[in-house]
Amino acid sequence: MDLHRCKHKTPRAQGSLMLAPLLLWSATAAPLFNWNTVPLYWYSTNPAGAFSPATAAYAATFPVVIPNGNHMRMTAPNNSAEEGKLVTAARQIKALNSSVSVYFYLNTMMDWYQYDLHPWIAAHHPEWWVVNIFNRTVCLDSQPLFNLSLPEMRAKWLDVAATALATRVFDGVFADRANPLPTGGCKGHQPGPGQLAPNGVYDWTSGTCVSPPPTEAANLFKYSPTAYAAWTDGHADMLAALQQQAGPSKVVVANNNASTGIANGRQFERWCHTDFDKATIEDDIAALQRAGRDGVIALVHAGEPCTAAALSLGLAAYLIGAGANSYFACSDGWTVTAGWEPEDRWAEYDYPLGEPTGPALRRLRTTVKGGGERVWWFNTNATSQAGAGQRT
Repeated sequence: MDLHRCKHKTPRAQGSLMLAPLLLWSATAAPLFNWNTVPLYWYSTNPAGAFSPATAAYAATFPVVIPNGNHMRMTAPNNSAEEGKLVTAARQIKALNSSVSVYFYLNTMMDWYQYDLHPWIAAHHPEWWVVNIFNRTVCLDSQPLFNLSLPEMRAKWLDVAATALATRVFDGVFADRANPLPTGGCKGHQPGPGQLAPNGVYDWTSGTCVSPPPTEAANLFKYSPTAYAAWTDGHADMLAALQQQAGPSKVVVANNNASTGIANGRQFERWCHTDFDKATIEDDIAALQRAGRDGVIALVHAGEPCTAAALSLGLAAYLIGAGANSYFACSDGWTVTAGWEPEDRWAEYDYPLGEPTGPALRRLRTTVKGGGERVWWFNTNATSQAGAGQRT
């Protein structure tokens, strides 16, 4: 099997606080998993309303389900009370299949407007948002950012997660944006997927994010070295505290961060996409293999868009690196209409697979005519369509 050069986001673990491995894992935390076919997970949202019965029934067939933090955003109460709406979604899925692992979505960086946390901070502690070197509150994708260098901010965030877990309908927390604080100008160096709204600064009169002064745009996400380091350490400390608070029977998925020794789960959000960390697909296959060896739950998302070519490359790379408790998805985006409905299911997902005979090993690198390279792997986890369940 050959694999063209390809890159995607895998920010390295950050911060100083690490938990003992003994605290990170319990078999009761693991979602259902088998190698009969491609292990899959489901992560989506319907901002306009509850999941339809058909969509919910389909989602409930997956071992891992994550309703995104935009779910039911436009239903009453409009653009608020998101925490409760996610509880409603989790109960909808659990009522159909109690064995599904459902994770509570909470962004670790962006203070999303639709969460009750946002108006509370705005009213009581707006100084808990990140400011840049111009002392302006910055906005990423039109959302202010949590200043995680402050213990009080971290404690409040952790309280939101604890309240969600106390409902006993969630099997863990999906900690989004577990990657570094953005740096650079107004249009550059974004740490997440393609943004839908502009970056800028918070306007205290309107309570919204607006464009920065033109003279400051090039350094919108610039901070003092001390402030940046303090935020980075605080971010890692908060993730570690979340895992410790949740306990080994719950999963904490650190999105876009290996978080070795900090959390017992991670997601590769844009598998096989060029991104800011410049890690090659070989690096990321190795990271996925390490996750399998360490018992870390790994979610691998390819696509955006999920064309036939993107599926072929993403699934091949996943099968090379996947270990136990590694799950795959491919979609055009994150709403239910972007690849998460039954009619969007790829036939390849249901080909017979079988347990890997051993880890894949890189054996050969060749040059492609016209530039580029092919990397050849052997003893991989890939399925042969001609011979069901065999390895290639």
